[in-house]
Amino acid sequence: MDQGDEEWHRVPQSNLSSVFFCTRAVLLVIRQQRWGRIVNLGITGGQHCAPAPHMSAYVAAKTGMMAFSRCVALEEAAYGITVNVVCPGVVQDTERSLAEARNLRDEAVPVGRPGVWEDIANAVLFFVSEEAEFVTGAVLEVNGGWRG
Repeated sequence: MDQGDEEWHRVPQSNLSSVFFCTRAVLLVIRQQRWGRIVNLGITGGQHCAPAPHMSAYVAAKTGMMAFSRCVALEEAAYGITVNVVCPGVVQDTERSLAEARNLRDEAVPVGRPGVWEDIANAVLFFVSEEAEFVTGAVLEVNGGWRG
């Protein structure tokens, strides 16, 4: 009830419509190449449509983006294009390295250490690699088991 009309329109525009327009633009090029990789960023719990208080527009947009990505994955597979989604968990310290994080404890995360951006980047690097040529339409949560 507290969410205004402007926010309801702005949040899906930046989290769903932007993915649609970027995907459509890049497909013009990568279809001709008959090869390409698209990796979108989702939200932990989004593939199960996990609700979050005061975040209805954001959760709806991210969940919609994941469904959109899985549809495009099916539509573009014949062109050698894969489309996958990485859903990051919480990264508190954006400057912390993976090596530093491995020496820390975080009881809120089941793997026992805080997440870092390198964790997220490694998942994206896998999806854009040749090793992931048979993976499309996947939604991968990179969150150390954290559910929020």
